[in-house]
Amino acid sequence: MRTKITINFFILFVLIFSVPSNAQLFNQLEQAYNIGQITVDEMMLNKIYRLFDPSKVNTAYVPDLTSVIKCGTEIITEYINNKNNLSQNSVDIIENYLVIDEELIGYISPGGHFKLSFTTSGENPVPSDDFDNDGVPDYIERIANYLDQSWTVEINNCGFQAPRDVDGDGYYNVYFKSMDAWGYILDLSNGDTKIVLHNDFSNATPTQDLEEGDQMGTAKVTCAHELKHARSVSENRIENGEKK
Repeated sequence: MRTKITINFFILFVLIFSVPSNAQLFNQLEQAYNIGQITVDEMMLNKIYRLFDPSKVNTAYVPDLTSVIKCGTEIITEYINNKNNLSQNSVDIIENYLVIDEELIGYISPGGHFKLSFTTSGENPVPSDDFDNDGVPDYIERIANYLDQSWTVEINNCGFQAPRDVDGDGYYNVYFKSMDAWGYILDLSNGDTKIVLHNDFSNATPTQDLEEGDQMGTAKVTCAHELKHARSVSENRIENGEKK
C-alpha cells in the first residue's frame, strides 16, 4: 500500500509540475534588469505584483498576465535574498502582500501534523461548503487529508526530514491566500517555514486526476510540492549546521 501511494503521488506530481520555470514568464523583465533598464526594486515589485496583484504589473516587461504560476516559492525566495538591496518603500509594499492579518480559524489535520488557519470571509476566503455539517469547510478537510498523505509519502515512507514547527505547538502551519500562484512557502529564517496555499484553486489546470477532478487534483499535488520545499529548507539548514 505504501508503494502504491508513493507511486500515485509521483505520477500526478510529474503530470502537473513538469513545466517550464518562472524564467520564461519573467524573461523580458530579467533581461531589462540585466542591461540596466530597470532597477532591482522594479524587477522585484513586478514579480510580486504578478503573484498577488497582476493589475499593477508593467506589461512592457511582463506581458503574460494569464498563465498560472504553479509555485511562487522561487519568487518569494528571490525577494528574501534581495530584501537588503531594496528600498524601504518596496519592502513595505511586498511585506503587505505577504501578511495575512485576518482573524483566522484553526483546524488540526487528522494525522496531527498540520494546523490549517483559514477564514470563510474577507480577502482570502476558502469555500464554505460543509456538506457533512461538522462545522469545518469540506475544502479544509480535503486539504488537510492531502497534506497528511503527503507527509506519509515524503516523511514516513521516503524518510525525508520533517519541516520545523514554528510556533512550538507541535503542528506545521498552513495558510490560505487569494493569489495567482497555487502555493508557496515562506522561509522565516533558521529553517522555519510556513506553507501558503491558494484559497480555492479556482485557477487549476487539467490534472488527469479522475477521482479528485482538476481543482482538488491540483490542490493535492500542490500540497506535496510545497511540503517538498518546506522539508528541503529544514534539511539544508540542518546539513549546514544552522539549526539542530
